[in-house]
Amino acid sequence: MAGQRLRIIAVLVVMAATEVFAQYDEPREYQPTELRALSAGLSAIEFRPRASDAASDTAGIQFRTLMPVLDFRNGLMDIYFGYSRFTQSDVSHPAILAGINVGTEVPMLGHRSSALLLPVVIAADFTRADASGASRNSFNVASIGLGLGLKYRIVNRSVDGWVSTIAVAHYSTAGFSVNTGFSAAFLAEVMAYFPEVPIGEGVSVGYRFRYQTWSMQNASVNYRMIVHGPSVGIAF
Repeated sequence: MAGQRLRIIAVLVVMAATEVFAQYDEPREYQPTELRALSAGLSAIEFRPRASDAASDTAGIQFRTLMPVLDFRNGLMDIYFGYSRFTQSDVSHPAILAGINVGTEVPMLGHRSSALLLPVVIAADFTRADASGASRNSFNVASIGLGLGLKYRIVNRSVDGWVSTIAVAHYSTAGFSVNTGFSAAFLAEVMAYFPEVPIGEGVSVGYRFRYQTWSMQNASVNYRMIVHGPSVGIAF
């Protein structure tokens, strides 16, 4: 009798344990990142006329330099600002890159701990690079557009990491003029957030790449830009 009771108790314990572990194994509903962090980085920037630019090589703006960039991320909103200076024809000029991306993510495959996502983004940016001389056109262009991409994200107790690529189509305008046009951008990012690092609410480490071109009605401001570099942030 005692042996039967022990067997019954053992079976009940196994069934209860199986049910508990099954709950942990079940996929959970996907939740977007809640990372809120302030980051600082140093990016390499290359800016030069496109082949379609009507300006000559000597009149166009061309430079390569390093640009410090500050970034504030709050969930799926990202605000960034970069400032640097470059020298052309022995004259120093400012270079500015600023923008905001706001969007959402559509889960396609996976679950909370590992998912393939479709990012949908509204992106706005402003780029400035000054030129010398009355006959030269400074670059002073604002753009707003819509982007789509792919993102793979993994989440566990020690890390929230992702790799993403997004293509953006912009409507662009040069300063306060009637010179409008189209801008295409390709954005890529690798990011890892470590919530268990005992600094603030954790530390984020990332690397970003941006390739952007402008095709304006006035071909003298048709340019392309490449920006890429690492960043480190503190979550709060």
